[in-house]
Amino acid sequence: MKKSIIITILLAFSAEYAAQAQYYVPDSGNEEMLVHVHRPERIRREIVIPMVNGYNVYKVDLHTHTMFSDGQAMPDFRVKEAWCDGLDAIAITDHLEFRPNEGTFFAYLKPYFPEGEEMKAKNNKISETPPDEDGILGDLNFTYKRRALKESPNYGITVIRGTEISRNGTTVGHYNALFTSNNNKIYDPDPIVSMRKAKKQGALIIHNHPGWRKSNIDYTETDKIAYDEGLIDGVEVMNHSEFYPGIIDRALERGICMMAASDIHSATAAEFYIAGTHRPMTLVLANENTEESLREALIGRRTIAYANNTLCGEEQLLKDLFTSSMTLKVIRDKDNKGKVVLGLTNNSSIPYLVAVKGGNPDYLGPFCTLMIKQKAGAESVVFEIMNMYCSKKTHPIIEMNIR
Repeated sequence: MKKSIIITILLAFSAEYAAQAQYYVPDSGNEEMLVHVHRPERIRREIVIPMVNGYNVYKVDLHTHTMFSDGQAMPDFRVKEAWCDGLDAIAITDHLEFRPNEGTFFAYLKPYFPEGEEMKAKNNKISETPPDEDGILGDLNFTYKRRALKESPNYGITVIRGTEISRNGTTVGHYNALFTSNNNKIYDPDPIVSMRKAKKQGALIIHNHPGWRKSNIDYTETDKIAYDEGLIDGVEVMNHSEFYPGIIDRALERGICMMAASDIHSATAAEFYIAGTHRPMTLVLANENTEESLREALIGRRTIAYANNTLCGEEQLLKDLFTSSMTLKVIRDKDNKGKVVLGLTNNSSIPYLVAVKGGNPDYLGPFCTLMIKQKAGAESVVFEIMNMYCSKKTHPIIEMNIR
């Protein structure tokens, strides 16, 4: 008996290895070498979402970092990574005031400089203390112009220039300036003045992770001034693994767009996909995948925050996304209990938690159909979408006609 079990196990392992070996194929240039056909860098994780209200739905991440501030990746890698993750656009938003990696660059390049000449980073950590008279010496447009922008045509990814105005996270806050024209002209010791300078360039200002390093989501003094002055165009209701339901209400009250962002510093594969989830992103309803069209959509508040299979946005926009993604049809007019049997088909990559009004929610996965039973003669079905938030505590209620 034991022998037969061992033989069965060995055969199973042999079959597994044989199956894996079949993925090796002869190299086209070296007959002595086999190459594996699995090349992740050539595979894009597609995210399929139907058009909504005549707009294309673009997947964007407008908060990313590179090694030119405190990230761990090159800007051109961020572009390639975005393509692999199924995105359409990203913003490179390296910190304006906090660039600790500059010190590492100088240490690495020390042999290039004359012996005895001191070469070290300067004014690269000025989140709380102003720089000296030399100011910021690095080129804060380098990551966008010299790296990310050059890589973007290779992947069809729209790259947006930006920077993160980064002061004390507890007492002041962090704010992304998007669609800037010259990051070198934005810094000022007063963060409000920095925001004003960015706005003069045509930038949109996003309030980042409003509860980070805080015990609540209350406004800081800087927040109050920025919001009341009309400097803030959007706010992150989701950042990385954080979700601030109360910020949905703030966005609605202030009339600004809602966003979700990865705030990625390392690699999205390590931060999100290895854990079985997707990178946070903002769904932007726009005509084209261009800076101009995406910017117009943000101003028009045609955005939905999407992270960890949860969506946040204005109620009507959420309803329109759901109904555009679904097909409801009759499977059987009458079953043996006299009920009509319906099929609700999800035609998108986004999963939904769907509760027929008064019932428990069901998971409706991507490109799947959920069977629903209703009383004979019913003309419509009312759903509550539990993984959609249109306020801090409410989910959209959606009525769909059966015929």
